[in-house]
Amino acid sequence: MRAFVIVQNSVFCGSTEQLRESIDNHTGMEKEMKKVVKFGGSSLASAEQFRKVGEIIRSDEGRRYVVPSAPGKRFAKDTKVADMLYQCYRLAEEGANFDRALAAIQARYQEIIDGLELDLSLDGEFAVIREQFAAQAGRLCGFPWRISEWDRDGKLSGV
Repeated sequence: MRAFVIVQNSVFCGSTEQLRESIDNHTGMEKEMKKVVKFGGSSLASAEQFRKVGEIIRSDEGRRYVVPSAPGKRFAKDTKVADMLYQCYRLAEEGANFDRALAAIQARYQEIIDGLELDLSLDGEFAVIREQFAAQAGRLCGFPWRISEWDRDGKLSGV
């Protein structure tokens, strides 16, 4: 696992051992470091993966900031939640009914919640997402470009 650490306005990246050595050489103050860790989609794809991530975070008190991705694939032919969100939004911008697509996304999160035995509901958050998708379809980050205008390289097409 690679991590980023910020110490005295310097950023370090590498494995835990590489970070310790770099930081010790830079400051001699390992005790004061705060770590930022990022977990990709496959690390958060299921309740079991969430448990592993929790163990990793709790294993080092210096890990103070966590940057999570949307849940990824649980198996080879699965669909990442990020891709499900893009598809759901495309339906919204086409004026099609996207309720089933959004319900499938919510079900993925509910599967993780249930697997972790949490007393948590995301109904309110998904109601907001539904309202915002319906109201903002065709607008991306306040710009009047549709998501479909972005090509695979992250460039706008047709502009």
